[in-house]
Amino acid sequence: MKMLGLPLTLFLLTGCAATVNNTSSSAPAIKTSAASAKNITLNLSGDKQHTAGGDWEKLKAAWQYGMKTAASGIGAGYSEQEGKPRATGQDGTVIAVQIKDYRYIGTGTRYGLGAFSGNAFVDANVKFINARTGALLGERNYNTTSSAWQGIFSPMTDKQVEALSNEIVKEVQSK
Repeated sequence: MKMLGLPLTLFLLTGCAATVNNTSSSAPAIKTSAASAKNITLNLSGDKQHTAGGDWEKLKAAWQYGMKTAASGIGAGYSEQEGKPRATGQDGTVIAVQIKDYRYIGTGTRYGLGAFSGNAFVDANVKFINARTGALLGERNYNTTSSAWQGIFSPMTDKQVEALSNEIVKEVQSK
């Protein structure tokens, strides 16, 4: 029985994987090259309603961690950029994430309140910008959500952002 306890506990703490929806399926392909994946620069923004919210810093930290992890997963350098998205003068891609809407649900909230914590979600518009020239390579809309009725198995915001980051960085890899 002890052997079953640890794996079961670990399973309960990991939750289910987040599902990412790319609502731009009819959009033209992102125009990438091998140079596009050398460096990833995250530029995260949102309107005042979102950036002034109490959970904005938590969401921002989740995006920074998620994108840094996704970038290192493909062997790319990683940096962050504030203000208006702009060229960096080096090979790579500026990932300009505009948060359209979100509801941050953290691990403690989800485990403590389960279904009563509500649904976590992220809705974002992402522009892929050539880091050397500043040219727009393409644009996508991504979203992810969880159902509170999954209880503690439902993916929290940090897991959703990790999944979003992985999908976004995959777009940058040359095809």
